[in-house]
Formats: sequence, structure tokens, C-alpha cells
Amino acid sequence: MTMRLAIIADIHGNQTALEAVLGALAPRQPDRYVVLGDLAYKGPHPREVVRTIRGLDALVIRGTSEDRLAGAIGHPGFTVPAFADADQFNHWANERLSADDRAWLAELPFDATIEAGSVRLYFVHACPENTTDLVYPWADEARLFSLFGDSGADAVLYGHIHQPYLRWIGGRALINPGSVGQPFDGDRRASCALIEAGQGELGVEFIRVPYDYERVVADARRLGLPAIDTYEAMIRGARWPY
Repeated sequence: MTMRLAIIADIHGNQTALEAVLGALAPRQPDRYVVLGDLAYKGPHPREVVRTIRGLDALVIRGTSEDRLAGAIGHPGFTVPAFADADQFNHWANERLSADDRAWLAELPFDATIEAGSVRLYFVHACPENTTDLVYPWADEARLFSLFGDSGADAVLYGHIHQPYLRWIGGRALINPGSVGQPFDGDRRASCALIEAGQGELGVEFIRVPYDYERVVADARRLGLPAIDTYEAMIRGARWPY
């Protein structure tokens, strides 16, 4: 059996980018959507993003943002990443989410595994230890291999770094779909991936989708998103601004 999985990550409250990505993925008829965390926080549309994702009936993994919004209660290994404006973004998003939305985000699983025929896929937001460590594609091979943890997986799919890549290590694949709402690779287009797995085969397609980022910046200004100049620079420059 071959399974087609649409992989999206790091939406960060950008409903405009999310709609563009879902529109690009729908004609490819994925069997399932997998969302690798960081849904609502640090963007102008937290409520809309959460409700859209809840409506997908997707497999959704808990990310740094979900831990932060939940106060990381009961989630060992979480340490709050320190950067300017983090608390402002967190407070702003929390005010716009319903109690039911916040409860749903707090209960998302830390990781998950899918068996697609003979191919085992492991999903996590950042790494098997926590939702915060940054593991880039240029990390040494030992650190990259550690992403497999004890999963026994043929492929690990993770988000968090906002940079799409595929790397093979010892016949096993590391896949990052990049970010839907805040790419950090210098390309403003939203990023996602389509995986075909089964019968001992693994296919990976990275998809870049243009969206109206100026509309997102305008929404952020109109709605009073904090640290708006920094947010604007991040969206327009497609780089981490701190």
C-alpha cells in the first residue's frame, strides 16, 4: 500500500499562506494531512488557523508555540526560548483563541508514527527530546542521526527550523517541509511537502506556493499585532529577524 501525505509545519498564525498551501495541495489528493506544530502564535490570524486545521481532521503534532501557549504544563524538557517580543506575541495570540481552542492545542501529542506499507515515518516538531532544539541541515551527522531517536523509523519529518530540506543518512531520510507562514530561507513563498511512502519506496516533493504577504502585513497592522516592524521584516525578508 502506498500512502500520500501532505506535510505542513510552522504556520504561525498566517491564514493567508495556509489557504494558499491547502489550495495547492488539494488537487494532489493526499490521503492525510500531517501538521508539525506551531500553528497560531506570532501571526495575525491565530483563531482562523486553529479552526482551519481542526477542520482538516489532520494528524497534528505539538510544537514550541503550543507548549508556550499552554504554559508547558506537564511537558518535561520544555525551556522557554528567549527572544525579544516572545511574551507579547504569546499574550496576543492567547487573547484571540477560545478556551476550547487552547485546550485542544495543549493536548496535542508530542510525536507520532505512521506505517505506510513497509515504510515507517516518525513525526516530531523539533527533535525527540523537546520542542525547542534547533537542528539545521548542516549539523554534524551524529546530531542529525540523533533525530531518529528510538523510533526505528525509515524517515523522520520535523519542522521548527523553517527551512526545507531532504538529507539521507545511512539509507534513512531526514525531511523538513519548511514553513507555511514564516519561511526563513530567503524565499517568501509558503513551503510544504508531499510524501509518497509504501512498498519500500519513499518519494519527496517540496512545494513552494506564492501568497499575498502584503495582505498579511496589512492584516497584522490593522489588527494590532505586537512588534509589527519586526514581524513585517520577517515576512518580507523571509529571515529570522533577531
